[in-house]
Parts: sequence; structure tokens; C-alpha cells
Amino acid sequence: SSTVQTNNNRNYGTRVDGPWIFGIAQPTAEGYEARFFHVQRRDAATLLPIIWKNVYRGTTIWSDEWKAYCRLQTTYGYDHQTVNHSQNFIDPHTGCHTQLIESLWGAKTKILRTMRGTTLLDSHLAEFWYRSVHKSMFPSILNDIRHYRTK
Repeated sequence: SSTVQTNNNRNYGTRVDGPWIFGIAQPTAEGYEARFFHVQRRDAATLLPIIWKNVYRGTTIWSDEWKAYCRLQTTYGYDHQTVNHSQNFIDPHTGCHTQLIESLWGAKTKILRTMRGTTLLDSHLAEFWYRSVHKSMFPSILNDIRHYRTK
């Protein structure tokens, strides 16, 4: 999924200038792992290399029917299942849905709106990923510091 950040709720349905954020989420035993990427465009040439680099081949990918994803199965070898949101939120035949990534948009958007600007956007997205992987922040940071080695 992808979105553009805006601070004005009245812009619903209106194209807004600003950075596009592309997201990938995976359910885990502890909850989820989420990665977000700042992209200039939402086309296949931009999004497919990100998926190729961050998602193992053969993985089942659930998405909406955005045209940029149409080659995931045929060209890239993923098990790509889609849901048509104009008909269902959950595909009645496959169970495919995008509810995890959609719910994460709310959390991410709430955090990013408080940041006021895009100069540190990539750092904030990296922090969001780190928090999705490390549920207990303080022990995780101490552990990372302990294992950090300088050259």
C-alpha cells in the first residue's frame, strides 16, 4: 500500500503534493513486522524492486488490485492474491485482505503528522520499522548498543 502524507483532513479524495510512502507488513508470532519506504512514484518500476529486495521469493503477497503489482506472480514468482475493495474488504474465496497494512497506516500517519516536515522522514520510517521488530524497546536498544562494534 502507499499513501501521501497530509495534515488536512479536508483534502480527502484530493491529490496532495508530498512524499509517497510505500509499506510492506508481515504478521509474526509477536504481532507484525512493518517496513515503510519513501518513494517518488507509485509505479511498477519503483515498487517492484523494493518488493524484490525485501520479500523472499515464493512468499504469498496480499494486496489490493493496484496496477503496479500485477506482475508479482508472473514475472517475480510470488504467490500474489488480491482483494477488490470495491466488492469486499476480505476476499470470500481466498481470505485475502489488506487489514494489517491498513491498520498500520493509522499508527504511522499519527506519528508522522507530529513530526512537521519531511527532512527526517527516512529516519522516522526506520524507527517505525525498528519498533515493529523490537516490542520491548529499552532492552532491545541496550542489547544493540552492547553488540555495536566500530571499525
